[in-house]
Amino acid sequence: MVSAATFFFFVYLLVFVVIGFFSSLFIIPLLGISFVFAIGVVAFGFCSNLSFKMAQVVYVRADTFLKRVLDKMALQTQPAQPQETLSTLRPVSNPTIPSPLRQTARPSKFVTEEDVIFEPVSAQSAIARSLETTAKEAGNGYKLS
Repeated sequence: MVSAATFFFFVYLLVFVVIGFFSSLFIIPLLGISFVFAIGVVAFGFCSNLSFKMAQVVYVRADTFLKRVLDKMALQTQPAQPQETLSTLRPVSNPTIPSPLRQTARPSKFVTEEDVIFEPVSAQSAIARSLETTAKEAGNGYKLS
């Protein structure tokens, strides 16, 4: 005759195997599906990066071409009186003026219009400057000017 411990061991083993079998019916297909989705994420990420790099090259070349065209057009125009308006200037903080963000002797001091220096904005677009900086940091060798 079989002892109670052996009987319960085989009952628990049978329950464990049955539950393991049915759970594997769900887990294995889900693992396969997640693997397929992971492959898709990697593939689409590669395509996205590739298309971005191609568009970046097109943008840099178009920006360089348009800059040359604008320079040629500027050479053909007659010189006008130099007149700077506020729309062509961008504010730059004055390093000699304490920032309201730092702890100062007078914390109630706020930056006013008199506290800001204006410098002319260059003809090169902000996007091109950022791409040039990104290209220099990455070491790609792209040059805009």
